[in-house]
Amino acid sequence: MSQFDLLAPIYDNMDILPFRKEIEIPSVLKMLGDISGMSVLDFGCGSGYYACLLKKRGAKRVVGYDIANGMLEYARNKELINPLGIEYVSTLDNLEQQFDLVLGVYVLPYADSREKLQVWLIIWLS
Repeated sequence: MSQFDLLAPIYDNMDILPFRKEIEIPSVLKMLGDISGMSVLDFGCGSGYYACLLKKRGAKRVVGYDIANGMLEYARNKELINPLGIEYVSTLDNLEQQFDLVLGVYVLPYADSREKLQVWLIIWLS
């Protein structure tokens, strides 16, 4: 079990922090631009915070990917309570469609080896 299996509710509510609310979130959304009709992969989706934002901003398809089961369980429960049509997965093996956009917020610090970083970059760039 990792720290991420237990901390999903805390991560989901971090949007109230001034840095995230005033700088990070607006900056990310501005950089993404208009995502209407796009297919988006939220790589390292955690609690699903950005996945929900992307869907609400008009993305046609949003898939959230994470390796932390606790985060995915939390995100899936949110989807059950408030269905937006987001798919949350723990593997990228069976995804049949390519994505117009891949978003990865707060994932690079967890690439604890050069090999892991290279695998992530291959996934992002393919």
